[in-house]
Amino acid sequence: MTSSTSSQSLPTQATSKKSRPKKMWHVLGLDPISKDFRHELKLAKVGAYLFEHGHPLPANDLERILRKCRWIVEDAIFFSNEYIKASDGILVDVNKNTQFKGPKNSLGTSCYIDSLLFAMFGTHTCYDSLLRVRELTSEAALHLQTTCRLYVNLLRSGKHVSKTVIEMIRNDLAQCGWKGGKSEDFGGSYETRPTQEDASELLLFLMDVFELPFLPLGVKLHHYGDTDEDDAKIITERIFQLSIPSEEEQEPSQSIMLENILVNYFYNNKVSGIRRNVEKLGREETIDAWSVMELLPFYSAENELGTNLLSHSTDFPEHNIIVPLTLKRYAVDHNGYSVRTSQHVSIPPLIDFSSFVSVQPGAPLAKYTLVLKSAVCHLGTSLSSGHYISYSVSVDDPTVWYKHDDLEFGSRRIRKYPTSKCFEDMAENGYLFFYQLVCLPLPLIPDQEAPSYSRHQTPPPQYDDLRKKAKESSCFLQ
Repeated sequence: MTSSTSSQSLPTQATSKKSRPKKMWHVLGLDPISKDFRHELKLAKVGAYLFEHGHPLPANDLERILRKCRWIVEDAIFFSNEYIKASDGILVDVNKNTQFKGPKNSLGTSCYIDSLLFAMFGTHTCYDSLLRVRELTSEAALHLQTTCRLYVNLLRSGKHVSKTVIEMIRNDLAQCGWKGGKSEDFGGSYETRPTQEDASELLLFLMDVFELPFLPLGVKLHHYGDTDEDDAKIITERIFQLSIPSEEEQEPSQSIMLENILVNYFYNNKVSGIRRNVEKLGREETIDAWSVMELLPFYSAENELGTNLLSHSTDFPEHNIIVPLTLKRYAVDHNGYSVRTSQHVSIPPLIDFSSFVSVQPGAPLAKYTLVLKSAVCHLGTSLSSGHYISYSVSVDDPTVWYKHDDLEFGSRRIRKYPTSKCFEDMAENGYLFFYQLVCLPLPLIPDQEAPSYSRHQTPPPQYDDLRKKAKESSCFLQ
């Protein structure tokens, strides 16, 4: 099938048998019902259309499609076309002229899915590699990937994302092990209704299912004892979970800056009870140390647990690195109830991130900046209740922001929103932030060497090996 000019055809392996679901219509499985003459005519119309366009389907599959579309022929043909495109690996590109329609909330509990997918794919392409057809660990993962492509294609094309598509995503998530429940289990009772879940947990789940490479961090311990080989190591993360200072730790009128929270996360970690030899004392002592972390600015196909995603790490180039930040606004009190902090956190559109990045000795001077692409906000006292909305910046104009709210009506579900109000809401309710790591080379001053390993003189062990391995696997972009 020929895609429109606003679509991008994915790699040729997208059509290989190994990398596509075996049953294209698995998500439409329903018990058969009796057909009257009008249904027979509609089956014939849809069947003839698909046959003429090179996608013939068995009568049982045709009936399932029409049932999902309430026996409306035009809807069945439209749905079939869109699902076939998604199955063929076609992903619609972001278009600045799109008039979004977006999804309508399904069963009162789909806002965490809708808001997250809009933040990840609505107006930027940094996560598009997650939806590229490739070898994944299971058939269920391939089905979920296809359904997510269908969702994103409808979203970016300015078409309505029906509840049917939301149900498909829920069912595919459940097949992959997600806990939020399947729409097909919902029989109208409260007990079987699909539940609302934590948007950041869903993000981690999707990263795991779609095998996103890891963000490596160099960690170094600073103490007064003798240097030990365990003082420096590499760890990996996919999301940085940031603690908000308590109200007792803040001045009454002092605003909390996200940059200060990042400083605490990377540089203000005390480690107690480590054993090190102290030369001055001539013996081993139990001492305290400060743990300092810095980001290695490339994706790693391996983590410290031995997980290896090297087979397709080339799909995630350095220029599209997203640094997801989660603000831990919720805690559990001594009675086991969820408690939300009322602290406002100032969210900047740009963050000078150079001091948090590990620079290889001898590397060219460069400035690293975090650029805010989108955010998910949560309104409520518990992450499994309340309501999720999201914001995303325009693809070509950083002064234009879109608000997504699947409880709104019609064109108000996704609409342009005043930038000042977006950032006010993020300061009060922002929960999950997607920052793109941007590297800008700086001209070298004559006879001046590039700085060594940021604030610290020695890079962590394995830095060169990990960077070399990343280059060899082409996940590090020159």
